[in-house]
Amino acid sequence: MGRGIQRTMYQLSSNALLKDGVHLNDHGNFVMSALVEHWLVQNATGDDHAWTNLVRTFQLGKELHPAGEVLRFEFFGNRIDAISSPLLNRSEPLEVWIDGRKPSSIPSLRSVNRVSAFPNSNWPCLLKVDAEAPRELEEWTVTLTDVSDDLKNVKFTIKGSTTGDDGAGSSTERFVSKSKRVVIEPGDWNLEYCHRVFKKTVPVGFTFNWNVVPNYKDEFQPSTPVDSTLENCIVLAQGLTNAKHVVELRGKSFENLSALRIYRPPLASKPD
Repeated sequence: MGRGIQRTMYQLSSNALLKDGVHLNDHGNFVMSALVEHWLVQNATGDDHAWTNLVRTFQLGKELHPAGEVLRFEFFGNRIDAISSPLLNRSEPLEVWIDGRKPSSIPSLRSVNRVSAFPNSNWPCLLKVDAEAPRELEEWTVTLTDVSDDLKNVKFTIKGSTTGDDGAGSSTERFVSKSKRVVIEPGDWNLEYCHRVFKKTVPVGFTFNWNVVPNYKDEFQPSTPVDSTLENCIVLAQGLTNAKHVVELRGKSFENLSALRIYRPPLASKPD
């Protein structure tokens, strides 16, 4: 239907709707929104207020009540943030425990940051990096050992700053490193597409990397924010199973804590 409208009513070529050969320009966005809008209807059986439970903030002194040197709070979700008091005092940090464990001991709270870019661009050399074994906080480096002219087929070795040499593979085959901390599917490679777009190649010996980074804090000790008008929010844990958890903050003083914020995306069953 969209093509028929384009050709018979406006006689537009596809380039008239694109700004760079790939992405829509303002006119293209208008056409796209008009086409999509026709299919957007209100779900009569849906809950108009369900979104209010996806992110909730619990205030100290209201929903949060420390008992001695422990603040214990049950929540349902996959992320918890701590919000600092507007005026910070010099007090010892609060220990963070989730389900009886330090956050640093929970593998799902470690994630991969963006893979470094193809030369003279901001496009990553790999679109995604998976794992079959728990990740460690470290930097990974891929070194190309053989390169085809069109970059469809490259061979490589891989090394982790902590793990060490972890195997060799080819971009045309599924790769699982010796430690199983790195898994690369053939469709995750972006080199050949970058070559087609930027008309450039990379030589044998070219390297790119990524880091496994922490999405947690074992201690809550806020620092003075650069902008006092902004909320001082610290991620305590992100990447938990979307289920029921218990967080405990342990320490002598809770004066630097203002609230806890819980994120519960609609990815699993309802809480008990």
